[in-house]
Amino acid sequence: MSDSISEHRAIHLHAMFIKALSASTVKKPVTLDALRKLAEPVFGGAKVLDRLLEQLSAAKAISSSSGMRDGERYVAYWVTGDLGDFMNRNNFVSARQFTAAEKGLIRKVNGFMPAQQLLDILNERLVCDLGPAAVPYSMGQLYAEIGDVAAGAPAGGHDWPSLRKLIAKSERSGVLDAIDERVINDFAVVFSLNQKQVLVMKDIVLQAKEVV
Repeated sequence: MSDSISEHRAIHLHAMFIKALSASTVKKPVTLDALRKLAEPVFGGAKVLDRLLEQLSAAKAISSSSGMRDGERYVAYWVTGDLGDFMNRNNFVSARQFTAAEKGLIRKVNGFMPAQQLLDILNERLVCDLGPAAVPYSMGQLYAEIGDVAAGAPAGGHDWPSLRKLIAKSERSGVLDAIDERVINDFAVVFSLNQKQVLVMKDIVLQAKEVV
Protein backbone atom coordinates (compact mmCIF):
# COMPACT_ATOMS: atom_id res chain seq x y z
CA MET A 1 0.00 0.00 0.00
CA SER A 2 1.37 3.44 -0.89
CA ASP A 3 2.58 5.64 1.99
CA SER A 4 0.94 8.62 0.27
CA ILE A 5 -2.60 7.44 0.90
CA SER A 6 -4.38 6.53 4.11
CA GLU A 7 -5.56 2.98 4.76
CA HIS A 8 -9.18 4.13 4.84
CA ARG A 9 -8.96 5.77 1.42
CA ALA A 10 -7.08 2.78 -0.03
CA ILE A 11 -9.82 0.44 1.20
CA HIS A 12 -12.46 2.66 -0.40
CA LEU A 13 -10.54 2.70 -3.68
CA HIS A 14 -10.07 -1.07 -3.69
CA ALA A 15 -13.82 -1.49 -3.22
CA MET A 16 -14.60 0.89 -6.11
CA PHE A 17 -12.11 -0.77 -8.46
CA ILE A 18 -13.32 -4.28 -7.65
CA LYS A 19 -16.93 -3.23 -8.11
CA ALA A 20 -16.14 -1.78 -11.54
CA LEU A 21 -14.15 -4.85 -12.58
CA SER A 22 -16.71 -7.33 -11.30
CA ALA A 23 -19.22 -6.16 -13.93
CA SER A 24 -16.76 -6.67 -16.80
CA THR A 25 -16.75 -9.48 -19.34
CA VAL A 26 -14.64 -10.27 -22.37
CA LYS A 27 -17.40 -8.76 -24.52
CA LYS A 28 -17.86 -5.77 -22.24
CA PRO A 29 -14.51 -4.97 -20.61
CA VAL A 30 -13.77 -1.97 -18.43
CA THR A 31 -11.16 0.40 -19.80
CA LEU A 32 -8.12 1.66 -17.96
CA ASP A 33 -9.33 5.22 -18.57
CA ALA A 34 -12.60 4.46 -16.76
CA LEU A 35 -10.70 3.03 -13.79
CA ARG A 36 -8.36 6.01 -13.72
CA LYS A 37 -11.34 8.37 -13.54
CA LEU A 38 -12.36 6.58 -10.33
CA ALA A 39 -8.85 7.07 -8.96
CA GLU A 40 -8.45 10.73 -9.94
CA PRO A 41 -10.34 12.36 -7.03
CA VAL A 42 -8.15 10.63 -4.43
CA PHE A 43 -4.51 11.63 -3.94
CA GLY A 44 -2.35 8.58 -4.55
CA GLY A 45 -5.27 6.73 -6.12
CA ALA A 46 -3.43 6.05 -9.38
CA LYS A 47 -0.68 4.17 -7.55
CA VAL A 48 -3.23 2.05 -5.69
CA LEU A 49 -4.94 1.26 -9.01
CA ASP A 50 -1.71 0.33 -10.80
CA ARG A 51 -0.61 -1.99 -8.00
CA LEU A 52 -4.01 -3.66 -7.76
CA LEU A 53 -4.13 -4.28 -11.53
CA GLU A 54 -0.64 -5.79 -11.42
CA GLN A 55 -1.63 -8.14 -8.61
CA LEU A 56 -4.91 -9.12 -10.24
CA SER A 57 -3.15 -9.83 -13.52
CA ALA A 58 -0.41 -11.88 -11.83
CA ALA A 59 -3.08 -13.92 -10.03
CA LYS A 60 -4.92 -14.40 -13.36
CA ALA A 61 -8.04 -12.90 -11.81
CA ILE A 62 -8.30 -10.51 -14.77
CA SER A 63 -7.17 -10.46 -18.38
CA SER A 64 -6.43 -7.46 -20.57
CA SER A 65 -6.12 -6.35 -24.16
CA SER A 66 -4.72 -3.22 -25.76
CA GLY A 67 -4.85 -1.51 -29.10
CA MET A 68 -5.72 1.70 -30.92
CA ARG A 69 -9.16 3.29 -31.06
CA ASP A 70 -9.89 6.60 -32.79
CA GLY A 71 -6.17 7.27 -32.94
CA GLU A 72 -5.75 6.77 -29.18
CA ARG A 73 -4.14 3.84 -27.43
CA TYR A 74 -6.42 1.97 -24.99
CA VAL A 75 -6.18 -0.85 -22.46
CA ALA A 76 -9.20 -2.82 -21.32
CA TYR A 77 -9.71 -5.44 -18.58
CA TRP A 78 -12.23 -8.19 -17.87
CA VAL A 79 -12.69 -10.72 -15.07
CA THR A 80 -11.36 -14.26 -15.48
CA GLY A 81 -11.21 -15.36 -11.84
CA ASP A 82 -12.84 -14.95 -8.42
CA LEU A 83 -12.25 -11.37 -7.32
CA GLY A 84 -13.71 -11.94 -3.87
CA ASP A 85 -11.35 -14.86 -3.26
CA PHE A 86 -8.40 -12.77 -4.45
CA MET A 87 -9.30 -9.94 -2.07
CA ASN A 88 -9.61 -12.35 0.86
CA ARG A 89 -6.31 -14.11 0.14
CA ASN A 90 -4.44 -10.82 -0.16
CA ASN A 91 -5.95 -9.24 2.97
CA PHE A 92 -7.68 -6.48 1.05
CA VAL A 93 -11.08 -5.22 2.07
CA SER A 94 -13.56 -8.04 1.66
CA ALA A 95 -17.17 -8.81 2.36
CA ARG A 96 -18.04 -9.58 5.96
CA GLN A 97 -18.63 -13.13 7.05
CA PHE A 98 -22.19 -14.35 6.64
CA THR A 99 -24.42 -13.24 9.50
CA ALA A 100 -26.46 -15.73 11.54
CA ALA A 101 -29.59 -14.75 9.59
CA GLU A 102 -27.82 -15.20 6.25
CA LYS A 103 -26.48 -18.60 7.30
CA GLY A 104 -30.03 -19.62 8.21
CA LEU A 105 -31.23 -18.45 4.81
CA ILE A 106 -28.52 -20.43 3.04
CA ARG A 107 -29.33 -23.61 4.98
CA LYS A 108 -33.05 -23.37 4.24
CA VAL A 109 -33.13 -22.47 0.55
CA ASN A 110 -29.87 -23.59 -1.07
CA GLY A 111 -31.50 -26.84 -2.14
CA PHE A 112 -34.38 -25.06 -3.90
CA MET A 113 -32.78 -21.95 -5.34
CA PRO A 114 -29.98 -21.68 -7.92
CA ALA A 115 -26.73 -20.64 -6.26
CA GLN A 116 -26.40 -17.48 -8.37
CA GLN A 117 -29.89 -16.29 -7.41
CA LEU A 118 -29.17 -16.93 -3.73
CA LEU A 119 -25.85 -15.10 -4.01
CA ASP A 120 -27.61 -12.12 -5.61
CA ILE A 121 -30.06 -11.94 -2.68
CA LEU A 122 -27.24 -12.11 -0.15
CA ASN A 123 -25.32 -9.36 -1.92
CA GLU A 124 -28.41 -7.14 -2.08
CA ARG A 125 -28.65 -7.43 1.71
CA LEU A 126 -24.92 -6.74 2.04
CA VAL A 127 -25.23 -3.50 0.05
CA CYS A 128 -28.22 -2.43 2.17
CA ASP A 129 -26.19 -3.00 5.35
CA LEU A 130 -22.74 -1.72 4.33
CA GLY A 131 -23.38 0.52 1.33
CA PRO A 132 -22.56 0.30 -2.38
CA ALA A 133 -18.79 0.22 -1.82
CA ALA A 134 -18.95 -3.16 -0.05
CA VAL A 135 -17.06 -5.93 -1.83
CA PRO A 136 -19.70 -8.56 -2.66
CA TYR A 137 -19.78 -12.09 -1.33
CA SER A 138 -18.16 -14.51 -3.75
CA MET A 139 -19.52 -17.78 -5.04
CA GLY A 140 -16.62 -19.46 -3.25
CA GLN A 141 -17.83 -18.07 0.07
CA LEU A 142 -21.33 -19.33 -0.61
CA TYR A 143 -20.16 -22.80 -1.61
CA ALA A 144 -17.97 -22.98 1.50
CA GLU A 145 -21.01 -22.21 3.66
CA ILE A 146 -23.27 -24.66 1.85
CA GLY A 147 -20.71 -27.41 2.31
CA ASP A 148 -19.02 -30.15 0.36
CA VAL A 149 -22.18 -31.23 -1.49
CA ALA A 150 -22.73 -27.82 -3.06
CA ALA A 151 -19.02 -27.26 -3.59
CA GLY A 152 -18.82 -30.48 -5.54
CA ALA A 153 -21.88 -29.83 -7.66
CA PRO A 154 -21.20 -29.35 -11.39
CA ALA A 155 -21.54 -25.88 -12.86
CA GLY A 156 -24.66 -26.97 -14.70
CA GLY A 157 -26.18 -28.60 -11.61
CA HIS A 158 -29.24 -26.36 -11.50
CA ASP A 159 -31.30 -28.17 -14.10
CA TRP A 160 -34.54 -29.89 -13.10
CA PRO A 161 -33.05 -33.39 -12.55
CA SER A 162 -30.44 -31.90 -10.18
CA LEU A 163 -33.07 -29.79 -8.49
CA ARG A 164 -35.30 -32.81 -7.93
CA LYS A 165 -32.44 -34.61 -6.20
CA LEU A 166 -31.93 -31.65 -3.88
CA ILE A 167 -35.65 -31.49 -3.15
CA ALA A 168 -35.70 -35.18 -2.30
CA LYS A 169 -32.78 -34.71 0.06
CA SER A 170 -34.51 -31.80 1.81
CA GLU A 171 -37.65 -33.89 2.13
CA ARG A 172 -35.70 -36.68 3.83
CA SER A 173 -34.13 -34.20 6.25
CA GLY A 174 -37.53 -32.72 7.16
CA VAL A 175 -36.74 -29.23 5.87
CA LEU A 176 -39.30 -29.36 3.06
CA ASP A 177 -42.16 -30.23 5.41
CA ALA A 178 -41.37 -27.19 7.55
CA ILE A 179 -41.86 -24.72 4.68
CA ASP A 180 -45.32 -23.46 3.71
CA GLU A 181 -46.68 -20.33 2.03
CA ARG A 182 -46.74 -18.41 5.31
CA VAL A 183 -43.08 -19.21 5.94
CA ILE A 184 -42.18 -18.08 2.43
CA ASN A 185 -44.14 -14.82 2.85
CA ASP A 186 -42.46 -14.11 6.20
CA PHE A 187 -39.11 -14.96 4.68
CA ALA A 188 -39.77 -12.56 1.78
CA VAL A 189 -40.46 -9.70 4.18
CA VAL A 190 -37.41 -10.35 6.35
CA PHE A 191 -35.04 -10.67 3.38
CA SER A 192 -36.71 -8.04 1.15
CA LEU A 193 -37.38 -10.33 -1.80
CA ASN A 194 -39.04 -8.83 -4.84
CA GLN A 195 -42.28 -10.23 -6.28
CA LYS A 196 -40.54 -12.29 -8.93
CA GLN A 197 -38.24 -13.93 -6.40
CA VAL A 198 -41.21 -14.78 -4.17
CA LEU A 199 -43.14 -16.33 -7.05
CA VAL A 200 -40.15 -18.40 -8.15
CA MET A 201 -39.64 -19.66 -4.61
CA LYS A 202 -43.31 -20.56 -4.21
CA ASP A 203 -43.40 -22.31 -7.57
CA ILE A 204 -40.39 -24.45 -6.70
CA VAL A 205 -41.05 -25.20 -3.04
CA LEU A 206 -44.84 -25.54 -2.94
CA GLN A 207 -45.06 -27.60 -6.10
CA ALA A 208 -42.24 -29.79 -4.80
CA LYS A 209 -44.28 -30.50 -1.64
CA GLU A 210 -47.09 -31.82 -3.84
CA VAL A 211 -44.99 -34.17 -5.94
CA VAL A 212 -42.31 -35.46 -3.58
